Amino acid sequence: MNYTLREIEDAIVDQLRAGRLDNLFPEIKIDGYYGEITPALVDQVAMGHSVCLVTFGGERYSDPTAGHEDFDVQATYTVIMAHKDLRSRERTVRGENVQNPGLYDMAYEVRRCLAGNNLNLDIDPLAPDRLEVFEISEKISIFLFDFVFSHDYDRSTEA
Repeated sequence: MNYTLREIEDAIVDQLRAGRLDNLFPEIKIDGYYGEITPALVDQVAMGHSVCLVTFGGERYSDPTAGHEDFDVQATYTVIMAHKDLRSRERTVRGENVQNPGLYDMAYEVRRCLAGNNLNLDIDPLAPDRLEVFEISEKISIFLFDFVFSHDYDRSTEA
C-alpha cells in the first residue's frame, strides 16, 4: 500500500502518544515538527516542559525491476527530543535516585516505543538508525533520533 508522508508521520506520533512518555514527562508536547524550535520554546523547555517532535527525514528508492510497477522505498523519520537535562539534575548533583527523568530516559522510551514496530501499517518494522546530539546548552538539550523502515511502492495503484 502507498502511504503519504503525513500518514506515516501521524502514525509515529500516535504510537509515541500511546507510550509512556507522558507518564515520565507530564509537561511533554508530542506532535509533528513544523519548525517551532524557537527562543520561546527553548524558554519553555528550560522551565520544565519537554518536546518530542516527529519529522520526515528522507527516502531512498530502488530501481524498479523491468516490466514491474513496484519498487522498494527505504524511509527515514526523525524524532526530535528536547529536555532541560540530559540526566536528572538531582541525580547528578546530589547523587540521589529520584524519579525525575532526563533526555537519556526520553531517548530510551522513544526507542522502546518505536523499534520493531510497524505502526499497524503495511511496512517493515521501524529500526533505530542513528541517535545524535544536536545541542547541549545550559537551557536545553536536544537529541535527534532517526528511524528507518522499508515498504513497497506500487505505481499501478496511483490515479
